[in-house]
Amino acid sequence: MEYIYPLFERNRILKKEHLWSLRDYPLAHMEMAYASYGDGLIQGCEVTVREGELAVGKGIVKKNGFLYFISRELTVPYKATEKWEVVKMKVETDKSSKETIAHRLTLFVDQETEKKENELEVCRFKLRQGSRLRTEYKNFLDMETEYDTINLLYGDWGGIGEQTIPLPVTDYFARLVLSEKGSREEDIQFAYVCLSQPLPVRREVIEHYVRRRTKEGDGNKIGNRELFHHLAWILEDIKEGKKGDRKQEERRRQIWVD
Repeated sequence: MEYIYPLFERNRILKKEHLWSLRDYPLAHMEMAYASYGDGLIQGCEVTVREGELAVGKGIVKKNGFLYFISRELTVPYKATEKWEVVKMKVETDKSSKETIAHRLTLFVDQETEKKENELEVCRFKLRQGSRLRTEYKNFLDMETEYDTINLLYGDWGGIGEQTIPLPVTDYFARLVLSEKGSREEDIQFAYVCLSQPLPVRREVIEHYVRRRTKEGDGNKIGNRELFHHLAWILEDIKEGKKGDRKQEERRRQIWVD
């Protein structure tokens, strides 16, 4: 195996083969880095809501094995219809030119919850007339609120080997776990895994944690929505455990006074 790096020196003529090596190396590196990831959003792609406009930030998306690098913010208009509006990405390949192949990615909104072969879901929402669309959540279960809220649960995120829970969902769960004093050691360790890299958490890891923590499941695959509700249950269990400790402390104080 040989790697060729051209030397940029005065009066030196660069051969086309040397320029090709510079062109191909970064792309080859990225392809290897994400080769094991399934189709979907992989990095970045933060959803932002503005007045009448929804934006998806810079990031990396994979579809049919091809990596799309979103180098600038993508925007799409939206309006209140009181029906499900699904924000999707559509990928297209244009081979009409004899010199190049164009891989295009566009952002759009429609009311079809089903996806075509060349589409990926980013998020969905149901906005009422006179209401404001929001991305801020009051608590974990609020991420699934039906009206006036960006719902990320159905988004297509590519994890190692397969699609997985959307990165913003696991990030939010992890931060809530770390904010609770009653979190167990295994909860904290899982939270650290979620926040240790800007990439989606492997589905296998999430499922293993959920089964171990809830003592439920038979080894079969767990859907995104079911995983989400298991995570919500874990957060509630952490809070109840915290309350239980406080009540126990109150009982000890009462006994001491008596």
